[in-house]
Amino acid sequence: MIRERLGKELLYFDGGMGTLLQAKGLLPGELPEIWNLEHAEAVVEIHRKYFEAGSDIILTNTFGANALKFHSREYGLKEIVTAAIENARKGAEQGVRDGREVYVALDIGPTGKLLQPMGDLSFEKAYEAFAEAVKYGEEAGADLIIGAHPHVVQPIEQIQTDNGNSSICYYSLGNYVSTQQNGRSMLEGMAWVPYHVAQDGISLLENKTGVIPLVCHYTSSPVRIQNIYPLEDYTQELASSHGIISYGGISFSLSDLQQWSTETFGDWVLTKDAVLSD
Repeated sequence: MIRERLGKELLYFDGGMGTLLQAKGLLPGELPEIWNLEHAEAVVEIHRKYFEAGSDIILTNTFGANALKFHSREYGLKEIVTAAIENARKGAEQGVRDGREVYVALDIGPTGKLLQPMGDLSFEKAYEAFAEAVKYGEEAGADLIIGAHPHVVQPIEQIQTDNGNSSICYYSLGNYVSTQQNGRSMLEGMAWVPYHVAQDGISLLENKTGVIPLVCHYTSSPVRIQNIYPLEDYTQELASSHGIISYGGISFSLSDLQQWSTETFGDWVLTKDAVLSD
């Protein structure tokens, strides 16, 4: 049982799925979850190689699988989730040769929609969408369920506890390599958390703690990650050539990125000079 091992030994997860599928031919705008059915052998091969490399826990190819996305399409959500778990199991059968116990985790990502009042998705509808995916995952035999972070950066929060301790929470710094069709997903962040070690303990240097805003820049068709730029070095010329524009109908500019950075990170924004200075 995995619960008996958690907190007692190191268990290793796998790595990315989407970029490896792109290398195998996944096209911009194509839903990677459909590959569980139409290109199952490619998904199984990726799982197999992760197990061969030593992974103990594999995430299924279901990051974007939810009831909002797959009820009105050719394939239903249950079919997608079931196939994904079967592919992971096959990867384990082919890739684990030392007899160790491994696990399949149902990977659940964001809905792709904004909750009310920022968007039109109600909390109840979001709950139902996630609950349905979890139900199918359990029925198909997932060992555990992992709720993955959203593709978009989230505000940083400093939490003060009753005993006077303080913690800085980075809920999500986005994806350094993102090929989403949402402009905000191109804004990333690098956490910068310097600390001082002394005989009486470790203390955080709060005046230099924060985040360095970054921009994921890729070209169009097929998607090619070109570079990760500090936002302060990014230009409008680069923004105008960003591959996300090829999707059509998407607003993306340097001023958009700067506004999103200010709205999300606020006073936590750090510059390169600030973090490199003594």
